[in-house]
Amino acid sequence: MRTASAHQARPKKIGAGHKGTKHRRRAVVEMGFSGIHEFDHLKKISGYSAEVLASFLGTTSRTLQNKRTRHLQFDLPLTERLRKLIQLFQQGIEIFGKPTEFSGWLEKPAYGLDMLIPVELLRQPGGLDLVSRELIAIKYGETI
Repeated sequence: MRTASAHQARPKKIGAGHKGTKHRRRAVVEMGFSGIHEFDHLKKISGYSAEVLASFLGTTSRTLQNKRTRHLQFDLPLTERLRKLIQLFQQGIEIFGKPTEFSGWLEKPAYGLDMLIPVELLRQPGGLDLVSRELIAIKYGETI
């Protein structure tokens, strides 16, 4: 026979089923542009093709085209990476003065990145953060 204490609710795991998390994620995705408009903005400021930018996002240009034609929003990881790339390009253009100068830096081995090519790092997990940190170092005169 069970007692009343046996029917007590078990404590929830931290973060498990937390209603606020779902709403925060939805707010991030719905905030600002729908995703494809932000992608178009990145394409405009970067000068890179949709195929190259899709590779930076870890997806394909076909997937992006499907999202465009079906009016679908990006999922949270894709939205976050897209927004980080926009910030990276805005920061790079600010530091180097011109989009062409920043693109030129992205295409050449960088001393502060152990002579790795920044644009190649953008296609790898964690590479975006490495390139962002290097831009900050350049901005404050630590490396070139």
